[in-house]
Amino acid sequence: ALYVKNNGEVNNDVALNYNNLAYVYSYAYNQKYTINYYKKAAGIWEKVYAKNNDDKDYLLTVYQNLNATLIEYGALDEAKIYLKKLNAHFRKKYIENLGKTIPKYFAARQLNVLANVRTLSAMGDYNKAILYCDSLKAETKFSEATKEDIAFVVNSYALIADFSYDKKDYLYTVSICKPILKIADQYDLRHQKMIINAKLASSYEKLKQLNEGLKHVNLADANAVKDKFNSSKFSIRLIKAKILAESGELKAAQI
Repeated sequence: ALYVKNNGEVNNDVALNYNNLAYVYSYAYNQKYTINYYKKAAGIWEKVYAKNNDDKDYLLTVYQNLNATLIEYGALDEAKIYLKKLNAHFRKKYIENLGKTIPKYFAARQLNVLANVRTLSAMGDYNKAILYCDSLKAETKFSEATKEDIAFVVNSYALIADFSYDKKDYLYTVSICKPILKIADQYDLRHQKMIINAKLASSYEKLKQLNEGLKHVNLADANAVKDKFNSSKFSIRLIKAKILAESGELKAAQI
């Protein structure tokens, strides 16, 4: 409060503090406060960078965070507003003015793709979401890319699978997961291999293809971190127990 009194609220450091508060509240699963503080940060940054260069892409980041949180909150229409702002800011800065050759372009492009994929998937427009993923995949140039950038591409496709699974479109989920699992295997993306195999296992269980489900849940378990117990490992065990129980192996299904 003293900093705001001395320096005014329209200040980059004040916006950063609001943004960080939002981040903390997101981990406490308090979406109302998360959204409120992200909005405060966005409003300040919009004023700060109305005539100045947003060289650290604070606006792109906060728009992406708001888009994600609002969709999780069930406020898709409002999430679209921040997607529109994100796309306009990205287009003006990187397409119309600075171009694709500057160092920060690719990270900004990843945020742009992620927000569009998330929103389109929430709308059920998977085909258009895939086009965004395909374009990022083409730009990533796997032969030269870091594992982190390849993982980002895989995660973008996997985001579509998350939405299709939630909408109970299990066949479509399988069709998305199979090709990206090949990429994860090729580049030994262990975390992605765990997540995708688990999603495939759950999808096959819903489709009553239990042998396929068991195969993929075992692969998910093989790629889980072994030295500590976490929510992912517990989820994998639950999936496996369900598949075994449905297969009639009640004793083996016990966790």
